Amino acid sequence: MLLDTERVMFANLGVSIASVAENVIIDICKHRNVPLADSDGEADFGIICCNLNAYLGVIVSRLPGYAGNQRARMLGNCFKHNAGRTDSRFARKYKTTAEMTIEYEREDWLSMIEDTKVFLIEVVNRLKQTETP
Repeated sequence: MLLDTERVMFANLGVSIASVAENVIIDICKHRNVPLADSDGEADFGIICCNLNAYLGVIVSRLPGYAGNQRARMLGNCFKHNAGRTDSRFARKYKTTAEMTIEYEREDWLSMIEDTKVFLIEVVNRLKQTETP
């Protein structure tokens, strides 16, 4: 029972880390009038990042810290949408097997938090470069 509680708490940390980054990126896009949807009106974090790519002139997924933030995001999504088991997307990206129970308590959460901080600072620094004096 205690291990299950610990896993849920860590899984929710993944959701929270991803949520912080997503909310900051969405706020930036709203402030800078960067579209939040594609031409079909669809919106998700991938589409938002593609639109931000165009605005910043850089591929957001190549910025420092992005990979750690995305691992937290995918861990959180596996928790929310797949009952804490790896899904096919996670398995493909991290070269593991789908439908395996994720041991959230063994993840390096401190590095994912640090990566998210680095990623968001990098986005802000790139935004400063787009400002006209």
